[in-house]
Amino acid sequence: MEIFKQTLKRLLGSKLKLAIIFICPALFTAMFMTTTKSAITILVVDNDRTALSEMLVSGLGTLDEDIVVRSAKEDGVVDSIVSYQADEALTIPKGFEEAVLRGETPAIEAFYVLEAESVYYAKAYVNSFVADMSALAAGTGNDREAFGRALSAWSEGKLSAESPSMAGESAAAWAYGSLGFLVQFMLYMSIIAAGIILEDRSSGVYYRTFFAPVSLRRYYTENLLAFLLIGILQAVISLTLLMTVFRQDFKNPAAVFLVFTAFAFVCIALGMWIITFFKKPLFAYLATMFLTTPLVMLGGCYWPSSYMPDLVVKIARFLPTSWVMQAADKIINNGATPSGIGLELLVLLLFAGVFMAAGLAKKVDIAK
Repeated sequence: MEIFKQTLKRLLGSKLKLAIIFICPALFTAMFMTTTKSAITILVVDNDRTALSEMLVSGLGTLDEDIVVRSAKEDGVVDSIVSYQADEALTIPKGFEEAVLRGETPAIEAFYVLEAESVYYAKAYVNSFVADMSALAAGTGNDREAFGRALSAWSEGKLSAESPSMAGESAAAWAYGSLGFLVQFMLYMSIIAAGIILEDRSSGVYYRTFFAPVSLRRYYTENLLAFLLIGILQAVISLTLLMTVFRQDFKNPAAVFLVFTAFAFVCIALGMWIITFFKKPLFAYLATMFLTTPLVMLGGCYWPSSYMPDLVVKIARFLPTSWVMQAADKIINNGATPSGIGLELLVLLLFAGVFMAAGLAKKVDIAK
């Protein structure tokens, strides 16, 4: 396994390659997470001052450690937002609890300047709370006394009300976006790893190797194993960072690790195929940089595929990035198990097989 060890040493011994493979994904993920989850201040004008409105305000305060909730008077609220003294202001109307008891959905006014992710998170909670309370009121026949008892049980966690809700969408968006960055840097890793072979060809090491008792199969097998190990390590480190430091809940971590292990194989196979078109590593690196952006964008790594036109979605079905993000979406939003993403795993392995066959076929001709 000497070739395997030397390849690992060449990849891990280069500060630039080490930074692109391991450090950059961590830095970009940290920037993404801290930007989207930055602390915000919410001003609340409670014109109702009932048990229900106070529960809403209290819930906002416990929603996230980065959310600060302050009581305010209606005069001057807009000025506070415009002058950036606060990020958002909510006005709970008088008669809020009565409207919920009547089966209505009272409107809570919101004022903000920047449509930030954190603001969206607060809005989602308010919408969810109002919908839950409306469902609770309907379940008690809109009776005040019964609603009061149900509300008390609900606040103590003895009762739950389920309704169409946006709660959790923001957290899911953070998890989805962070995995999109991982996909991007795994693609960068693929060509950096496979570029080792181009470096060998450029320097003549590739051809001199076969004068030693080393077969073509052994050369590629040990290189591919080293590349695959680096890809898996990259995924493991990034996912561990997301779950431990940024507390991302992927619902089924085993399924996430499995799909990104399969994608690591796809990346390595893609890199092996791409380098067949170039003789110098620099050209291969530049080509991959230009290729990665459309792969990532069309694959839905920056945004869900539901945001894209139907034609683009159909084109994306022919890209491996689309399938890895489809699997990620199933895991994040539906808690899919490994068996639940069987189709995506199969398609990713088929992509890997096609890329690998195309890449190795041309290399056999070169060896001859």
